[in-house]
Amino acid sequence: MPKLKNSIILIGGGGHGRVVIDAIKSAKSFNIYGILDPSLRRNSIISGVKVIGPDGMLPILFKNGIKNAFISVGSIGDHEPRKKIYGNLKKIGFRLPSVVHPKAVVAGDVRLGEGAFVAAGAILNPGVKIGRNAIINTRSSVDHDCGIGDFVHVAPGAVLSGGVKIKEGAHIGTGASVIQNIKIGKNAMIGAGQTVRVNISDGARYFERLEPRRHKKVFIIAEAGVNHNGSLKTAKDMVDAACRSGADAVKFQTFKAGNIVSRFSPKADYQKRSTGKKQPQFDMIKKLELDRNAHIELVDYCRKKKIIFLSSPFDPESIDLLDGLGLEIFKIPSGEITNLPYLRKIGRLRKKIIMSTGMSNLKEIKAALDILTKAGTPKKNITVLHCNTEYPTPFEDADLLAMTKIKYAFGVNVGYSDHTPGIEAPIAAAALGAVVIEKHFTLDKSMPGPDHKASLGPDELNAMVAAIRNIEKALGSGRKKPSPSEAKNKAVVRKSIVASKAIKTGEVFTEENITAKRPATGMSPIHWDKVIGRTAKKDFKRDESICL
Repeated sequence: MPKLKNSIILIGGGGHGRVVIDAIKSAKSFNIYGILDPSLRRNSIISGVKVIGPDGMLPILFKNGIKNAFISVGSIGDHEPRKKIYGNLKKIGFRLPSVVHPKAVVAGDVRLGEGAFVAAGAILNPGVKIGRNAIINTRSSVDHDCGIGDFVHVAPGAVLSGGVKIKEGAHIGTGASVIQNIKIGKNAMIGAGQTVRVNISDGARYFERLEPRRHKKVFIIAEAGVNHNGSLKTAKDMVDAACRSGADAVKFQTFKAGNIVSRFSPKADYQKRSTGKKQPQFDMIKKLELDRNAHIELVDYCRKKKIIFLSSPFDPESIDLLDGLGLEIFKIPSGEITNLPYLRKIGRLRKKIIMSTGMSNLKEIKAALDILTKAGTPKKNITVLHCNTEYPTPFEDADLLAMTKIKYAFGVNVGYSDHTPGIEAPIAAAALGAVVIEKHFTLDKSMPGPDHKASLGPDELNAMVAAIRNIEKALGSGRKKPSPSEAKNKAVVRKSIVASKAIKTGEVFTEENITAKRPATGMSPIHWDKVIGRTAKKDFKRDESICL
């Protein structure tokens, strides 16, 4: 095999390989020796270049004088193959020159990484830094001071504004637009046509439907919690109240006091305010337990009342109890978001999960999601609730926009578990796109217990559910068109071009003799310029609609 100093070998001959071949041939900087691709038939021809075998031939080619290589394997959501090939090429000793199509526009100070590719029509403005083997595809535009990490794939037509930072392995979809100074994490994936206005964390998927769609029905959870005070009768009365409100589910709490709190654990400040300082937390919680038989009765009672029974388990024994009762939805309370064995146990059930995130940050939420998904629960089955674990939560600490941050950071369904006074915050959360709303309620705020004072009364619960249902109707489909209720008003409210004074046949229509008035039964004033300067073909009385 002859030694070819100016030859280059390509790894990968798929659709992306064809674009690379076009760029190398147009630039005339290398002779393409051949393509290595185990998925293609040997001796087949791709854009005039022969497939010579699998990539196992690399050491032989290097030994015989081919020192340059280029990775033309694509990267739609998975950069690992290219990363692996890169490591193998470097181990052998290959050089990985960058390939820039002559029809790309690249500023003089742009820094291209080893083996990077810039396709025809791409524009790289001053100050841009491109990592190793990154792909900047056809007609994409990268503005000043953007930093694109190793193995990133910027698809055709994408636009990156100034200061965007993208880590290793991310994929920016076709036609996507990323606004200024956004950070996109490692292995994140941006869907085609998306406009990215928020930072995207590692591994997140940012996919929003491009077509408007009807808002999902909000799943409303009436949180009974421990406001039954340990009484099965009170718990059943709370089920009745939740049914009357129109909530979708009523939720309790399942625990054994000895499994979740030591006998010496202090109370939270809000518990001290509502139940006093002397009684230990253990004694307070022990009185609020519901045993197995009570759970069985409540599940059966909810079934008869046609409302979903939910409960948050606080320990492994309680998880088993609820699973044995056939629950299809598991609610993870905020305090368990860092409890790895607890999360793993629930994740292995592969049921639907609603997870509250009070007191947590994005890093902790990601860790919890990773545990649940690795244990076996698909991310599509998990809804993450933004939450603040203070009772009551000050409005200035509610931070409802954090809910949308979670949605875009992790590509999950989101909701809101509310502890603010009143019903305004959960209604606003529904308008912001919450698919689940959870709110504590009680039969009587004056009852003894830790949560009554920060809960809604029955009438307030009714009002909250009714308001959220109205919000669902008001959100609609997102398609801008006249609604059935307003269509009948169009002719009455809009205007027509009419004579502002009597006009004789042969007179010219001018600003002085025509005007716009209701109703819209004649020519629309949107055609005003078409009328001005034309000649009247008949007499018009004052206020008579103009026709041409």
